[in-house]
Amino acid sequence: MFRFARLWYERIFLLLLILVIGWESILGAYKFSEFPYSAVDFFQHYFLGLHVNRGGSVEDASWPQRIGSLLGLHLPPSMRGTAPYLHYQLLVLPLFRAMAQLPMGSAYALWLIGNIGLMGYVTARIAPKIGASQFPLLFALFLWPPIWHVLILGNVDSILWLLVNLGWLGFLSHREELGGFWMGLATLIKGFPAFATIPWLIRKPGPTLRGFSAGILIGIGWGVLWSGVGGWRFMLEHIPEYQRALAPFMPTNNSLLAVLWAFVGPPTRIDRGLSYHGFLQITLSPSFLSGLHLAISTLLIAFAWRLIQRPSNLPLMGQSGAWLSIGLLIWPVSWINYHIYLFTPMAWLITHRESLWHSTRVLLYGVMFPLTAALSYGFLANVTAPWMLMPLIIGATRLMLFWVFQRSLSEIRCAPS
Repeated sequence: MFRFARLWYERIFLLLLILVIGWESILGAYKFSEFPYSAVDFFQHYFLGLHVNRGGSVEDASWPQRIGSLLGLHLPPSMRGTAPYLHYQLLVLPLFRAMAQLPMGSAYALWLIGNIGLMGYVTARIAPKIGASQFPLLFALFLWPPIWHVLILGNVDSILWLLVNLGWLGFLSHREELGGFWMGLATLIKGFPAFATIPWLIRKPGPTLRGFSAGILIGIGWGVLWSGVGGWRFMLEHIPEYQRALAPFMPTNNSLLAVLWAFVGPPTRIDRGLSYHGFLQITLSPSFLSGLHLAISTLLIAFAWRLIQRPSNLPLMGQSGAWLSIGLLIWPVSWINYHIYLFTPMAWLITHRESLWHSTRVLLYGVMFPLTAALSYGFLANVTAPWMLMPLIIGATRLMLFWVFQRSLSEIRCAPS
């Protein structure tokens, strides 16, 4: 392992990183012991699968309470307000209907085994495409706390991670239509993977756009197949309810919108009874904050375009990582889970770190600490109440990571792309 660290500061960095991972492993073991509430994201999808299996409809927003009462397990109050309106559940519904045929513990174990196996397979496939060795990359993947965090929660981000990496695999294999298809399907689920696709939409617009559009259209059709047109209509009609229900999540949201909320947003309260308010005495309405968020996001995209899309021969993987960093910052709902999508671009950077200038390498090592921690942020959000410190730390980290990728583009010209 220490062959990675040739310089003195790299050895210090590696030692500190091991300490962070060790601490996170203790938190992960404790979190895992709290099953089923540790897997709260999994059992909300399991609830919906069981509800539909019992003859219910996705258009009935009461299913979290009904199935919770049936099983004697209840989602946190905040999640009861958002769970019925997660549109991507239309796409994973057949999977969770099948899972709901099993006891929850068995279904969760099957979910973990399947995800670990598929993630390992895709990582082994993509390793040579980014110039990395398979075993070290697999070791890093399953050593990285954000991956444990998503797996413990049972979150569908593990499925989305597979789609995004299949997209990169297609692009790096010069199969732009296939890469675009997987990225289009991923974009339909959560939106921000579109940012990772931008370099190929510019370099090979025809095949990439065809595949991207096909992914979105086939995904919509798949949702209609399992829940009818009414399922999509229900989700669209209830977007305002979903937006209003997000207020209690702002202290753990990590988007630019949450950063603005941390300064001048209205007071909010989370399930544990903790209250939060803005740093400044000014309080702006959620609708004004959404408009301000849109305006600043537009400026950031224009700024990123000017910096990234300069020469056409810059490494595409580096461009994709830069765009994804900006996308995760400006996407209005952006959880700590989403750091898993940065794994492959960051692995590409670390693999080619010898080509980076000294200052860029130091910045990369520095930004890895807040990106490696995952389970600690819930504790941070609790102890820093009533201030929303977590969005500020993660927002600044994502902006710094964008800067690292942007600097690396002119330094790693000869790397695989």
